[in-house]
Amino acid sequence: MIDEIIGDAILAVFGAPKSHGNDPERAIACAIEMQNCLAILNQEVLESGYPSLEMGIGINTGKVIVGNIGSEVRMKYGIVGDAVNQASRIESNSIGGQVLIGEATYSRVKPEIKVMPAQHIMMKGMKKPLIFYSVSAIETPDYKVALKASVPSDERLAIKLPFRYWTIQDKRISTLPILGETTAMDESNIYATTDQPIDLYTDIKLNFDFCVEAHCFDDIYAKSTSTQMEQNQHCTKFSITAMEEKDKTIIREWMKASFA
Repeated sequence: MIDEIIGDAILAVFGAPKSHGNDPERAIACAIEMQNCLAILNQEVLESGYPSLEMGIGINTGKVIVGNIGSEVRMKYGIVGDAVNQASRIESNSIGGQVLIGEATYSRVKPEIKVMPAQHIMMKGMKKPLIFYSVSAIETPDYKVALKASVPSDERLAIKLPFRYWTIQDKRISTLPILGETTAMDESNIYATTDQPIDLYTDIKLNFDFCVEAHCFDDIYAKSTSTQMEQNQHCTKFSITAMEEKDKTIIREWMKASFA
């Protein structure tokens, strides 16, 4: 059941007002199908000349208060509780194409799903780390579905480009830029070294400090999905969350020329 549409987000509930006995499985299967259907829709979107759409999905399981909430002046069927807040926190760490599930959901469906290793992150206002898993498939007597997203290529364009980036917290962009330089790129990721360390799953706005052949890149939005120290350098993988199609085309052309 869709409970609420909040800006560009949808809050859906499985197990209310009636439980089906397999609500975590239903939620995961639905999320995977949504991602697969969006990939099909994007083919039509691109053919119409519009940029492709992406979404990340977060799923959590727990006790909540659900029902008619409000007063005689205004009342609505809604859902509140810590499990809802955690679902939002989980989703905030996703990138386009991902389905993330919390630890409570994972414990209920572990034998039936295929996941990446657990991720742990300490988030503002939480007393213990948030734990979540990226799901790629589920198989039960009722559901057998897997993400149909293309397998990421290991091919990277080795290229050094200077850039500046600003961290984003609570939808606010920091005022002071941090310097960095790419070491490699592909259509979905930027691999780089930065002057300062950056926390895992930090959202950023990135701007290249150059133009090429009269083409200047627009702002790129990304999320840090891997960080490590290599030879005394802060090395980070930024997964791109928003990028102009014309800029993606330039990168494709660079990669095509490099691997031809």
